[in-house]
Amino acid sequence: MNKENTFDKLFQVFVEEISAYNYLIETMELKQKALVENDIQAIHLHTSTEQMVLTKANSLANLRQQLIRELLGEEDQTAVKADLLDFMRRFKLDRQPQWQRMYKRLTGAAEKIRRLNFENSELIDASLYFVQNMIRLFYPKNEAATQIYTSNGVEQNSIKTNLLDYNV
Repeated sequence: MNKENTFDKLFQVFVEEISAYNYLIETMELKQKALVENDIQAIHLHTSTEQMVLTKANSLANLRQQLIRELLGEEDQTAVKADLLDFMRRFKLDRQPQWQRMYKRLTGAAEKIRRLNFENSELIDASLYFVQNMIRLFYPKNEAATQIYTSNGVEQNSIKTNLLDYNV
C-alpha cells in the first residue's frame, strides 16, 4: 500500500475510533443515569455494552498503530508511541483542516470519557459508602449494641430479622 492510501486508511480508522468513543460516551451517560436511579439491570446492560465498545476501540487502536508503523517504516519506530499531535506535525498533517477537525473531535471525546469515568466511579463509591454505613447502622459489630430491654427491665439479646431494602 502506498503512503497516500495508508494516510487515507489511517484517517478512516480515526473516524471509526471517534464514532466508537461517541457511542461509548452515550453508553456511559446512560449508565450514569442508571447509577443515580439504582437501576441494576440497566447498569449491567450498559456495562456489557461498554465492554463491547471498548473491545472494538482496542482493535481500532491496534490497527492504527500498525498503520503508523507502516508510515514510519524503518526510520523511527520510537515515534509510534508519540502522541497524535507529534505524529501529525511530523507529516505536516496538522496544517490540513480535516486532520485538525479530527484531532479536536478525538481529544474532545477522550476528555469527555475521562470525565464520565471519574463521575461514574465517584457515584459508585458514594453508593458503596452509603450502603456500608447503613449496614453498620442496622447491624453493629458490637454485641452490646444488639442487647435490648424488655418491658420488665430484663436484658435480652435481639435477633435481627429486619431486611434492608433501600434505593440509593
